[in-house]
Amino acid sequence: GQTPDEDAQAPVAIPAHLGVKVFTNGRLVVSRMGTELASARVRTDAAGITEVVPLSGSVTLGLAGFAWADVPPGAAGTEDLEVTLVPENPNQDAFHEAVPLTTIVGRIGKLPVTHTFVKGVSVVDGHLVKQAADVDSPSRGVGLAWT
Repeated sequence: GQTPDEDAQAPVAIPAHLGVKVFTNGRLVVSRMGTELASARVRTDAAGITEVVPLSGSVTLGLAGFAWADVPPGAAGTEDLEVTLVPENPNQDAFHEAVPLTTIVGRIGKLPVTHTFVKGVSVVDGHLVKQAADVDSPSRGVGLAWT
């Protein structure tokens, strides 16, 4: 990749929302290279997931029987996430699925440095700015002013 400019904005990390639908009660785990990113205890019925109790990370109950896990971006490129469901019933087999996650790093370039002022006070850092003219001599042509 290209080295960013000195004054370029730092990339903003936006998590991916991974939708998961299962039909067995148990512990749902999303991991990357053996590191757990999110997990939850899920309850299900014939339509999918009906209840989510988050254990780690961010897992929420979505619509239509889905659970949504927030997955932080990884290294630039594509890598596999592992989605695992460990059933409550020990007689059932665990479910494992590899899901590809592609992380793209974009640049928006240089942004102008600006401050918003209200009545001469910067809302960014609170400094006060007052402008005044020391000498002002208007004329029909070009005027004369010292500030």
